Amino acid sequence: CIRACIYHRIDNCLDPVWCEPTLVEYVLGTEVVVDVSIYDKNEHHEDKPMGSAKFEVGSVLSASTGIKAKRLPDNAGWIFVQAEKVAKRTEELLNLSLVGRNLINVEGMFGGKSDPFFVLSKKDSNGSWRAVY
Repeated sequence: CIRACIYHRIDNCLDPVWCEPTLVEYVLGTEVVVDVSIYDKNEHHEDKPMGSAKFEVGSVLSASTGIKAKRLPDNAGWIFVQAEKVAKRTEELLNLSLVGRNLINVEGMFGGKSDPFFVLSKKDSNGSWRAVY
């Protein structure tokens, strides 16, 4: 299960770097899929979705750089996920760090730039998704 998810808004930014890693419990050999959804924070209306991508944690961890990237639908930018082991036993603890690049500005031409934040969701054993933070 995911133990913690730290999300925060980065004002007026289409290339956000979320510096605080998210801690994930990971059992070696078990598939863990996470969904990273990016939203534009709107103080007066509903938050606007900017895009999302799913990552299998093991594939990120086994990448030579420990980093995987996915293009968001409709060329709305990229999400990069980095995984790093922080414990050595059967149940691993991982730090997941997130970066967005060239995100689409959903505030329009005159509203400034989007204020992105992320929500991390985990796929449960029954196949349903739940936000974990």
